[in-house]
Amino acid sequence: MEKLQESSRCDNVLLEWRLALELKERGMIEGIFPVMIGDKDSSGNYSNYFKSACNPSPPDIVVNGLESKLHEHLGREGLGSPYIDRVTVKAICTAVLSNQGGFYAGNKENFFDSVVASICAMVDHCKASSI
Repeated sequence: MEKLQESSRCDNVLLEWRLALELKERGMIEGIFPVMIGDKDSSGNYSNYFKSACNPSPPDIVVNGLESKLHEHLGREGLGSPYIDRVTVKAICTAVLSNQGGFYAGNKENFFDSVVASICAMVDHCKASSI
């Protein structure tokens, strides 16, 4: 994401994030749960996402191809224009990563169950809140 420019083609991961934020803004989804896992070292363990500088430093620019694809997807679903138009890569990343998510490090076998449990807890919380 750090290498994106205004003229870049649409990045599909960033599009998913942009769509998730748009759907949350519309009340069509209740939560976003980013899972942040660091780099894998030679012993097979994963580092701390933030301490090992895995967190991208995204540019503060709008990717025109991304916004075009967003309009296309929303239009195809009959949802009209985005509620918030022309969002920068930096703003998208900041918004997604500001949601309560999971930070996992160490051996994959040790944190996989924790990831699943955290996601299930978020879903249960959302279900309880909407009743």
